[in-house]
Amino acid sequence: MASCQEATLLQERSSMGRLGLADRFRWWMHRRICNGCITYTRQAEVIDRLLAARTAEMVDTSALQLRILERIRTGD
Repeated sequence: MASCQEATLLQERSSMGRLGLADRFRWWMHRRICNGCITYTRQAEVIDRLLAARTAEMVDTSALQLRILERIRTGD
């Protein structure tokens, strides 16, 4: 069975892509007995969703940056 540190790494790897069968089983077994890792998994999933939503909302600021730089150069 995986330790909490290994389970955390498996959780993070699973959020980046698919785990192999053996790793999925080790992660699943560990979470059956560890409330701390269950909580960590839930929190990590919430953070991932919030970051994905924030990234989707980002706008292109390159035009604004150019205008600011131009004003700095001209002294306005």
